[in-house]
Amino acid sequence: MKEKIQTDFEHLTVNKLIETHRKLHKDKLVAAVIYGPLAKGESTGDIDILEIVEGWQKAEVNPEAINFGIARELLQRGELRLLFLAPEELERLAEQFHPAIVGIAEYYEVCFDKRGNYVEKLFSALKEEVNKARANSLAKAGYGG
Repeated sequence: MKEKIQTDFEHLTVNKLIETHRKLHKDKLVAAVIYGPLAKGESTGDIDILEIVEGWQKAEVNPEAINFGIARELLQRGELRLLFLAPEELERLAEQFHPAIVGIAEYYEVCFDKRGNYVEKLFSALKEEVNKARANSLAKAGYGG
């Protein structure tokens, strides 16, 4: 029961954070995704969020993006990780099979997607390509049928 309450609390925090970012980024927020343990339904106290933002150029987080108590506190304790990418950068990293993006594509939950199924299509295609590459590697190594 305690884990369920913690997971519900984490989801509420995520929803509030994403709603704050939708207002902050206005129409530039393309999608928001949680990944990692929380996306698997596990409560570890950590919250990992990927936000895809049109025209994103910065490597730093705007302080306004975390300007409410619990998010600021979680970030300071290292329990909140925010990754911001422009759609083009996400697509480029996916094409390169970047380990972080492949890992996100394994376990994620779409919280917001302005384009409908942008994230789902991108990550499904990525997982398919990763599986093909793995199968080819195994075949070359003499494993598999």
